[in-house]
Amino acid sequence: MQVIKDAVENIKPSMELKKRKIGGSEHKVPFEINTKRQQSIAIKWIVQNANKNSEKSLALKLYTELMNAYNKKGSSYNMKVELHQLVEKNRANLHYRW
Repeated sequence: MQVIKDAVENIKPSMELKKRKIGGSEHKVPFEINTKRQQSIAIKWIVQNANKNSEKSLALKLYTELMNAYNKKGSSYNMKVELHQLVEKNRANLHYRW
C-alpha cells in the first residue's frame, strides 16, 4: 500500500496550465492545483499509460506503471516533468491569473 501512495506522490503535478483569452489571443496561464485534483490527475495518468502498455493483463500493466512511477521513471513521470517544463516556459503569463 505504501508503494502505491509513494508512486502517486511522485506523479502528482503541483501546477497546471489553463487557457485564458486576453485581447483576442489565448495565453496558457499556470495555476496551482489543490491536492484532490493533483491526486486525480496522477491516478488518471497512471491508468492511461498502463493501458498503452503492451503487457497481457491489466494487473501486470498497472504493476509495471506503478513500479515505474515509484522509481521516478516511465511515461507517467515524464508527463509530470513535461508539464512542469511547460509551466516554467509560461511563467511570464502569471499576471493573467484572476
